[in-house]
Amino acid sequence: MSYNIKIAAWDVLREDAAVIRNEVFVIEQNVPAELEMDEMDAVCVHAVAYDAAGVPVAATVKWR
Repeated sequence: MSYNIKIAAWDVLREDAAVIRNEVFVIEQNVPAELEMDEMDAVCVHAVAYDAAGVPVAATVKWR
């Protein structure tokens, strides 16, 4: 199986990254949503992995 990794600003990847982060951290790991999504998202670089069909998969990175 092949994957495509997109690296971009939050405004570009927000929709896909937020869904994955909510599922993994807020729902599965019980991290409060207000701690998971914060003001640092806007100034960090993000990465999301997509499968061959273009569906975002459970891989996100946030760094500054």
